[in-house]
Amino acid sequence: MMKSRRVTDCDGRELVTGDRATYIKVENTLLHELPRKDQLAIMAQLNKIHEIASIDEQGLVEIEFEYTEASLETTYHTIWVDPVCLKAIGK
Repeated sequence: MMKSRRVTDCDGRELVTGDRATYIKVENTLLHELPRKDQLAIMAQLNKIHEIASIDEQGLVEIEFEYTEASLETTYHTIWVDPVCLKAIGK
């Protein structure tokens, strides 16, 4: 089994699966070419707390969330973000 690499947040604090972190920055590369409604859903997560679902071998952090649009349609999303876009707050 491959040992996962050490991943740190914007302040250099280590992140592990199960930790909670505030999503503090949306990178343009994440939004590039996504449908507008997905972009809005991701942008709505800024400054919200998320649990880290997993960390991949490249060091990207997976977060999952629900988003309810103005039409009251709820969609479920999984995104992979650079850990420097997060601020750890612990378990």
